[in-house]
Amino acid sequence: MPTQELLESPPESAYRSRSSGRAYLLMAASALAFAAMTACGHALHDYCDWRITTVARASIVLVFSVLIALRHRVRLVVFAPPTLWMRSLVGSGAMLLTFYAMDRLPVGTLLTLTNTFPIWVTLLAWPVLGDRPAPAFIIAVISGVAGVALIEGPESATIRPATIAALLAAIGTAIVMIGLHRLRTLESLAIVVHFSGTATVVCLGFAVVTTQSWGIDLSPLRNPVTLLLLVGVGAFATLGQIGMTRAFAVGAPQNLSLVALSQVIFALGFDWLFWNRLLTLATFAGTFLILAPVAWLLARPPRP
Repeated sequence: MPTQELLESPPESAYRSRSSGRAYLLMAASALAFAAMTACGHALHDYCDWRITTVARASIVLVFSVLIALRHRVRLVVFAPPTLWMRSLVGSGAMLLTFYAMDRLPVGTLLTLTNTFPIWVTLLAWPVLGDRPAPAFIIAVISGVAGVALIEGPESATIRPATIAALLAAIGTAIVMIGLHRLRTLESLAIVVHFSGTATVVCLGFAVVTTQSWGIDLSPLRNPVTLLLLVGVGAFATLGQIGMTRAFAVGAPQNLSLVALSQVIFALGFDWLFWNRLLTLATFAGTFLILAPVAWLLARPPRP
């Protein structure tokens, strides 16, 4: 028996190593796809209304996810459980807030702010799940607040509405994550389809309701560049979702969540490449103060 175990251990260890490596590559590719989606959405600021971008993001992912679900014969869920509706409705609100901020903030800044959701997960897990945060969590919150202040700049007396929207979107993402924890027995693709369908209805309804007061111009949809960027938003979002789902199926969640933060690095690269934006010392320090406690929270071993 010992000899047999010795013979079988190296291949099993090598398989785990290959699986982890593949999961990290998938997660990095997913982070790149989400950063590219954000860059396309930000570029659309010069072409069309952000509400059109939001509807395109939700509806294109819906089409792709339904086709994939039908191909794999995934059983879709519509009316139950209630937690699924909470996840989809809150996620739809977070999507609207994210694309509102995406239209007004640099790509790197937006993803830095929206990636604060692990801090909000830890904070919300106390009243919802009874998981009291560690005392060091207070330092993490202070660090995050200081980071936001540095990104806003000392000359700004108030926080911009887009920054508030990005932080509210992060809180919405945190609520979604807690909801997903309770939906872990449900097929992940069924959750994606439900969320995409709900988001399509919510975002389209929001666009229609606000048209009279804000107005919306549909003529940019005749521009091929606009259509290409809109398809890019939906396609990159779908690729990112698929890559992330497959990565979490074979890799350790804590490590993969840290890899997911690389989308901020990709986003800063897009800012420099397409918009010639360079990090100032204050913005760099603010980004570090926000992401450092996030990385610390993600790297902590889970408590039983």
